[in-house]
Amino acid sequence: MSVKIKHKHSGVLDKAPLPADLVDGELALNINSGSPAAYIKDSAGNVVKLAGAGSVSTPAATATTSGIVQLADAAAVTAGTAGRVVDAAQLKAAVAAEDLWDRSGTEITPKTAGDSVFTSGAVKVGGTTAAPLAKIDGTTGAATAVDVTVTNVKSAMALATDSTGKVIPATAPFTWDANDDSYIRLPVADRDISVQARMRRCLVTDTGVVTYLDADDSTKLAGDWLRLCETTELDAAYTGTHGAEVANTGLRALASAWAAGTRTKGALVTNGGFVWECVAATTTATPAAGTAAADLTGAAGQVMVEVPLFSIRHVAPKVGTYRRHELSVALGVVQGGGYVVHPAFVKPDGTYRNFFYVGAYQGTGTNGNGSASGVNNTVNFTRAAARAAMAGRGTGWHQMSYYQYSALAALLFAEYQDFESQRCLGNGAATGSVYVVPTGLSNARGNRSANAHTPAGANSDYVSYRGVENIYGRAWQLVDGLNVNERMCYLAGDPANFADNTAAKYHPAGMVPPGSGSFIRDIKEGAVLLADSVAGGSGTTFTGDALWTNSGWRVAYVGSGAGDGAQVGALYANLYNVSAYAHTDVGGRISYAP
Repeated sequence: MSVKIKHKHSGVLDKAPLPADLVDGELALNINSGSPAAYIKDSAGNVVKLAGAGSVSTPAATATTSGIVQLADAAAVTAGTAGRVVDAAQLKAAVAAEDLWDRSGTEITPKTAGDSVFTSGAVKVGGTTAAPLAKIDGTTGAATAVDVTVTNVKSAMALATDSTGKVIPATAPFTWDANDDSYIRLPVADRDISVQARMRRCLVTDTGVVTYLDADDSTKLAGDWLRLCETTELDAAYTGTHGAEVANTGLRALASAWAAGTRTKGALVTNGGFVWECVAATTTATPAAGTAAADLTGAAGQVMVEVPLFSIRHVAPKVGTYRRHELSVALGVVQGGGYVVHPAFVKPDGTYRNFFYVGAYQGTGTNGNGSASGVNNTVNFTRAAARAAMAGRGTGWHQMSYYQYSALAALLFAEYQDFESQRCLGNGAATGSVYVVPTGLSNARGNRSANAHTPAGANSDYVSYRGVENIYGRAWQLVDGLNVNERMCYLAGDPANFADNTAAKYHPAGMVPPGSGSFIRDIKEGAVLLADSVAGGSGTTFTGDALWTNSGWRVAYVGSGAGDGAQVGALYANLYNVSAYAHTDVGGRISYAP
């Protein structure tokens, strides 16, 4: 069977046939180059355009022809209507409307300045061994590395933040395992010493006026600038001397290179290879050491060491038989991340003091109520007598508390990343059994740590931790705010509540183990450092420090004296004697806490 197709044609622009022009099944063509098209007449008598502009194969956006796909108009694109086709122009416009980011190389930024990035899901960084996997860089512009806010982070690994919620730069802890006496330490240059570098000697009058001493020579007054001392290390453990300072990466990152101009108090600059802090209200002077002579006799004020407000993180879960310790400190008030403000800075009303001050020397004067250079340290008085004498200087003055001594020890351990203080700071005046010598042996070291030790002992022996001369050794130091009854420790921070043989207005801090010159192997968790175990320790392992305890009410001495050798150290605690005890090897240290 054959099929015969008829057709008609026209060359007139845009001419279309009428129904009367065609018979059923007849094909009509418009062959004009400006309007090519094809038409048929369907069974209903309608002319249907098969090809060309406006044909059933290319309907207008408003077409409703059944059984074909329609072009999407703008409303359909916006609504995402199913079953519509978009052309290239519509696709480009839709992509542009959702394009919120600009890209330059490997960096992307929002197209609209000030836009925030929000997700209710996880934000993940990593998948590569390249370092850093995440970085906050505040080296340009007004922003700093702390300009990140974190709220409602509920995790043991939460970022630490200051009181406004801004993330503080990470303070890496060091780890000590009391099971096997093993350590994990950061390189010295990478340790956070933002607190320790700001410990500084000064003169403090009875009314609390503070004048800084030069960082490198305590016999001179500081000028408008004070050098921040970096970490020094022993050239030989226990017996060596402290060498050159190690340039600290984090401290130097906070300081700009010195250039002529006006600086205000607290500004940090580098000059001559050192980091300097402006201690004047304003100055245009070039950073330099002080030159004016200082009066260290006590007439111009007691010679003290300023300790800035800091927070501490000391977590020590038991892993096996003993604890695995992580310890770090951070300048100022830190929230989250396991940090707490050290209790030495908590005032009776719950607010925080910006500094406390401890005597640069072991106590001088009547019952140790002073801190002067060139005179003998004072010994042989009771804790109550020292308490009264030191408070007699005026508001804020008192006998050094256990909170304050523990804060000093924590700063030492965090800086040297070692709980064996003699190994890292030095033996100092640990031998010879001479408990009274002229103070000021460390004046030429200023705010720098130092050690002078002879095996048989000498009057010239001393150790100094950032200006605190004989933080341990030479003579025992009475401390207040720690009372012990049947080895249960009770602590207090308010000098108004300091008293002997009582737990009233003190709080319990846990039991210490029995000790009779026993070496401390492990310590308790938390901000205040107390002995937890004396099993298997020695003078050169674990803490290397000893513990004495007794029954009944007892007072506390710390540091030990020049007759105790390897037992001496920042954790050595004598909780053995009654409050009425006084002896020629027991002295103290004055403190001021405004």
